[in-house]
Amino acid sequence: MVLVRTVLGESAAPTWDRTYMPTIGEGVNSVDQTRDNGFIMSDYGRVMKTNAAGMLEWERGYWPVTRGAGVFSYPYGRVAQTDDSGYIVAGSALGTKPTLIGYDNVAWLLKLDHRGNVEWSRSYDMPGEEGFLLARQTSDGGYIALGTWTPSWSLFSQAWLVKLSPTGDVEWQHAYAAVAFVEPQSVQQTADGGFIVAGALPLYNSQRAWVFKTDQMGSMVWQKAYAVPVENAVIDDHAHWVHQTSDGGYVVVSDVTVFRNGGAESALAWILRLDADGSIVWQKLYNGGGGGFTTPVSVDDMSDGGFIVAGNFRVSRSGNGPGGPWLLRLNAEGGSVWQKIYPGGVFSEARGTRNGGIIAVGSCCGGFASALRLDSDGSVHGCSVGVSSNATLTDTDSIVTDTNITSVDTSAAVTPVSVTVTTPTFPTQEQCTALPNKNQS
Repeated sequence: MVLVRTVLGESAAPTWDRTYMPTIGEGVNSVDQTRDNGFIMSDYGRVMKTNAAGMLEWERGYWPVTRGAGVFSYPYGRVAQTDDSGYIVAGSALGTKPTLIGYDNVAWLLKLDHRGNVEWSRSYDMPGEEGFLLARQTSDGGYIALGTWTPSWSLFSQAWLVKLSPTGDVEWQHAYAAVAFVEPQSVQQTADGGFIVAGALPLYNSQRAWVFKTDQMGSMVWQKAYAVPVENAVIDDHAHWVHQTSDGGYVVVSDVTVFRNGGAESALAWILRLDADGSIVWQKLYNGGGGGFTTPVSVDDMSDGGFIVAGNFRVSRSGNGPGGPWLLRLNAEGGSVWQKIYPGGVFSEARGTRNGGIIAVGSCCGGFASALRLDSDGSVHGCSVGVSSNATLTDTDSIVTDTNITSVDTSAAVTPVSVTVTTPTFPTQEQCTALPNKNQS
């Protein structure tokens, strides 16, 4: 079933709120605006292409066959458009090595053409368990993939960065390990041809938000850990997303999770604006609207130089106010422009669109994959979508530490993988309509 609310938005760009197929996981986990102003979205091995109005053009399920005919994986896949108008999907697939609880996972990449047809599919396997979190095309036509690797001789995950050719062959690959769990989350190629990576690593008996910059071969240029101090508490910080800004600096979102009395008590969203060397320009804490757990998931820049931050808020037992996904619109200096909460679902990612609007994806409405195409104020014209939030945005201080993690070469075995392609179909049901006003077309 596809539940639909569609109207025309500002400058004749459509705004809409849609749910698509029943979700396997937590709904749509990635989105990218395509060259025709439509959108490409993924949901755990399923990929959907829509037009600018959010109507499906095609939809496919991709199931890597890594253990013989009839044994399919359930891949966690994120999708991005490539320069040839095709798509690259990154995730993991079921491996062939037995473990105590079944079989291991291997990293997986899938290249599609503009109609969703498979061009190539490859797995990347090392001793232990590994998977890709996301892949993006690089300026030379190849790809950079970020993943995790837990070696067979270790209990702790490492960050894993792999540079690939246009056909998926490995050009170089490095792992970045610490004394305990390293949790990578986001990667982007930078203007100088290198890469910026965000995640978390262990430091002083807790997790710290971690950002590191590499050159074009994956060697460290600089690396820093960031932490917000809170009295009489243990703090874990996890950077979830990093994005290079037009001035060569970066914007990062992280959670700040507070532990007291043996358990997690609350969490805040933390937005950091960094210069090109990782030094803090400004930083803000956002509380989500009441006592509870505020977790950011993504940040993107907007056409006016400001930012759109997306996340989710869960009310604690002692908290108050509505829970659900939220959007926070900031100006270039980190000041609040507007903030809204969208009860009833979960956001996985939000991106700015070419005309100054927003696309936000996730799940809602009882387990359906969802997407909202919003105007610059976070609204769908003619529909009651999103309510203003009274959450607080405050300045903060933090502790910045230079870390000394070194990269280690790895040697993944690359194997072509067959893919079973399915074509799910779900009827469309319209939920909300509104005519544009006289200034809209």
